[in-house]
Amino acid sequence: MRRSVCGAALVLIVLLSGAMVAGADLQVYIQWSGEEAQVYAGYSTSIDVTVLTSSTGEPTTTPPPTTSPPPTTTPLPTPPEPPEESSFVTGGGMGMAGSGGSNAFKMANVNNIYLSVMGPPEWDVTLSEDRLILEGNDSETVTVDVSVPEGEAPGLYEVQFTATSSIGDRSVTLPVRVLEPYDVILSNLVITPEEPALGDTVNVSVDVTVDGDVNLPDKIIGLYIPEIAQGNLASTTLSFEPNSTQTVTLSWGASRLGDLTAKMYLNPHQYDSNIDNNSIQTAFSVSEAEDPCTLAEETFEAAMEIYEEDCEEARSQLEIARALYEQCGDEEGVAQCDFYMEKCDKYGLAEELVEQGDAFADQGDCESAISKWQDAREIYASYDDDAMVQMIDDRIESCEEDDGTPWYMQTWFLGLLLLLLLLAILIILLARRREEEEEEEGPPPEFYGEAAPVPPPGPPEGGEGAQRTLVTPVAPGRTAPTPSDPDVAKLVDGLDKAVAHYEPETIRKDLKGAVSNYSKIVDRRNTLAARMDKETLDYVDEQIRLLEDKIFNEL
Repeated sequence: MRRSVCGAALVLIVLLSGAMVAGADLQVYIQWSGEEAQVYAGYSTSIDVTVLTSSTGEPTTTPPPTTSPPPTTTPLPTPPEPPEESSFVTGGGMGMAGSGGSNAFKMANVNNIYLSVMGPPEWDVTLSEDRLILEGNDSETVTVDVSVPEGEAPGLYEVQFTATSSIGDRSVTLPVRVLEPYDVILSNLVITPEEPALGDTVNVSVDVTVDGDVNLPDKIIGLYIPEIAQGNLASTTLSFEPNSTQTVTLSWGASRLGDLTAKMYLNPHQYDSNIDNNSIQTAFSVSEAEDPCTLAEETFEAAMEIYEEDCEEARSQLEIARALYEQCGDEEGVAQCDFYMEKCDKYGLAEELVEQGDAFADQGDCESAISKWQDAREIYASYDDDAMVQMIDDRIESCEEDDGTPWYMQTWFLGLLLLLLLLAILIILLARRREEEEEEEGPPPEFYGEAAPVPPPGPPEGGEGAQRTLVTPVAPGRTAPTPSDPDVAKLVDGLDKAVAHYEPETIRKDLKGAVSNYSKIVDRRNTLAARMDKETLDYVDEQIRLLEDKIFNEL
């Protein structure tokens, strides 16, 4: 009977589940941008594809381009057979293969969705995921990576993306355009004047041609003379339009005699089909100047006019002046040029050191900042530049006063923190020691509410048998008050008993206990002081002083 009931319940659950799924009427959509993926032969591109399920209708998609030429592709192979363990149940759907946007098909139960891709022969097409699990209104995006082999002809190609189940599959076609290759070519290098002399301005011109349908923004073109320096001597940044030619001219002041090589170079683009023609060079010679001495003086004076404002620009003029002084045989002029060129180089280094020090200071690293500033200071001091030395000193002083360290990490705070920690440890140790001593001595006499111990009867006054009466000492001329506050009354009573109990002999027998009780009484007095009237407080203080004198006389 129980089995029958369970079986019926199970059937009912299955039927209800089927009804719920059928009522949902889910559809599966495949979406992508609808635009062509563009790639050069020999390179890769990627396409994001979203697979989603929805019961609220077809989602909005981006319409495909209307200006693209029709695909011209090799027919694709038949997709593989679907796996056996899928749960597609398709209804009426509409396929839009090759048209971009989305592809939809109904599914009564959405669970395992197997994905596959296929591209033209020799293409490497892969998926970031080949299986999805979607239930209800759900979605997931996968990436299709497409690698085009070198030498592939330009044109529009297709990559087929397929979602597969045991009952059927739906596919969309992703368009991939292989772009026409382009080339950047440098040609027609010209040097003017053709036979430059020392001190002349040498102009080097070259034609830059972009052969292809591509825009090239921010391309750097540099002039190199390997016999002088490894880096460029002049450069410029330009942008180039598709299928265009520009003439680019860079200049250099002739500062070296003899045979040289002028080379113009454009940094290549990633997809340039041929980078060997991104540079061009030619040989040329620089001859001696006709009047080197006069020209050297003129060039030196021109350099010094701009030296303070822009020593880098002046340095190039000084190099020319130096070469002219050498030709002229003026050793003093050569030494002058060397001095100012070296100073320019060192000042450039000093500026870098100051900037590095400033960066360290901004980060709170005063030690490193001062190290950099001091190195810069040595350079300025070697040239007796008092203004720059003072500037560095001000920076160092400012950093030493406030090194940028947070207040909670500064030495004074850490020292104070350590002192407080040691004090806390000392207090804890003293408190534990007092507790241990009290435990060893046993409970101290209590003077709150109980009668103080009475000494045994002694001989009567004036003869044997007389009873000795214990009299509580009271300050001369003052009577013990009777407070209405029970706590205060208990304190007064206990204090009177303590004063009576602690005679010199009693104190000597238990000095630690006496001191402990004295401390407790003082603490109790301080706690209740606000609840006492002036008369009671004065009385308590006098009794405490009396007890204090008795105890400390025995110390």
